Formats: sequence, C-alpha cells, structure tokens
Amino acid sequence: MKDLLVGFELSVKLMKLGFNEPCFAYYGEINGGEIELFHKKSFNIEHAGVLAPTIQQVEKWLLESHEILLIPNFDDNHWTCDIFEFAQPDLIYIETVAIEEMESYKESLRSKNSVLIKAIDESIKRIKR
Repeated sequence: MKDLLVGFELSVKLMKLGFNEPCFAYYGEINGGEIELFHKKSFNIEHAGVLAPTIQQVEKWLLESHEILLIPNFDDNHWTCDIFEFAQPDLIYIETVAIEEMESYKESLRSKNSVLIKAIDESIKRIKR
C-alpha cells in the first residue's frame, strides 16, 4: 500500500503549495524524530504531521487546482509520463519524464508509480507559491 502514497518529502512540498485534501494516511514523528506513516484511524494528535496522499489524489489536485495534466505511457518495456499544462483553449506539452527500463513485467505497477512520482515532483516546480 505504501507504494501508492506520495513520499514524505514530496508531501511536505505539496502541503506548502496548498494541498489539503482529506487523506487516509499521514506522516508523523515518533520517538527520536523518526518519520512514520500512520493510518487515519490510528492517527494521534501527538504525532501531528504531514498528509500522505495517494498518487491519484495528487494527479487530480494538479489537474483541478493547477491545470497540469499527467499522462503515463508504456512503451519498449519502460514507463514515461508526459506533462501538459492547460492554457485556454490549448493543451501545451511541457516535458516527458522517464525511468529506467523494468526488469520484469511484475514491476510494472511500481515502475508506473515511480514515473508518476517523478512527474509530480517536476510538475510542482511550475506552481507559483
């Protein structure tokens, strides 16, 4: 399940840019400052921390709040993701991000999520604070 969530560092960046959607998980500090992932039901205010959105939540937020569209593509045994921006009435291509070739098709979902995380990280650099 952790593979479906945006990591801690990227989650912090997203919150600074205004991401504040309801999430079923959160990152918080535990003993000694270690960052831990908490499910909403086990979330304790003492661990108050950072939202842990799913990749799909962030994709939707980028599209609805910032008019940035991510389109993942699979070709020649690797995933890429095209980043587009809406500039009414047009859709403008920004860039393509890619990851290394997969070693097996069993890695397909993990590889797709990795390329989406990379595309999200690149996309948020375009958002004005």
